Amino acid sequence: MPGAAAAGPASPSSMTDEELIDMPLKKLVTLMKKANYSEGQMTSLKSRRRKLQNRNSAKTSAARKQTKYSTVMTSYEKLQRKTRKLEEQNAELEAAYADVLKKAEKTKILAATVAEENKVQRREIELLTALLEEHESEAEIAPQETVAQLDSSNS
Repeated sequence: MPGAAAAGPASPSSMTDEELIDMPLKKLVTLMKKANYSEGQMTSLKSRRRKLQNRNSAKTSAARKQTKYSTVMTSYEKLQRKTRKLEEQNAELEAAYADVLKKAEKTKILAATVAEENKVQRREIELLTALLEEHESEAEIAPQETVAQLDSSNS
């Protein structure tokens, strides 16, 4: 009976809630006048229509709020996961940084130790060089003394 639904209800009293909500007010008033509704009946039906529209609006608003809440909660959960992941990465980076600092400190200590050992070895080299030079000069003198001693002992 799609044709009957398209023609609309014969009187406002036989209208469904959906028909009452969707019908423009002027058309509803015209139908009520044709059905000889009293002012009290017209006011009562308009009030019923307004309440139904308000309920419908409240349902729509609640559905919108629920959709928005769901969207916000989904975003919140994604952000929480991302935050946890970033916190884990940050902890890993902090641990790696601490390791690097420890290695740098050990390297610094090792470099200072090596520098000190180098100083000691340079001093030893200088002493050995001085001793070598002294021995070399003695070695140059010794052959002359040895020749003189040999000459004197042969005579």
